[in-house]
Amino acid sequence: LLQLTRRSKALTRLAKLLETMPVKGTVLVHYLMPICTTILEGESYTKHTYILDAAVEAMEAICRGLSWSQYSGVLKRYLALLPQSITKQKLMVR
Repeated sequence: LLQLTRRSKALTRLAKLLETMPVKGTVLVHYLMPICTTILEGESYTKHTYILDAAVEAMEAICRGLSWSQYSGVLKRYLALLPQSITKQKLMVR
C-alpha cells in the first residue's frame, strides 16, 4: 500500500513535469507510456482508484506531447480494448 501511494505521487509529479517540459515522442512512447499502461491494464490495481487516477493524468500528459500519428495509434489501441474489458470501460474512456 505504501509503495502504491508513492507510485501515484510520482505519476502526478510526472504529469505536472510533462506539462512544463517538452519531451521527445520516442521517450514518451517507449519509456513513460508503458509505466502508465501497466497500471491502467493491470488487474491488481482495480481497487486502488488513486493510482488509477494518477495514471490517467500521466497518460493525458503523455498524449499531449505525442505527434498525431503516435496519438492515433494510442487511441486505436484503447478503442480496441473497450469491447474486451467490460469492467474497465469507464477507465478506458477517460
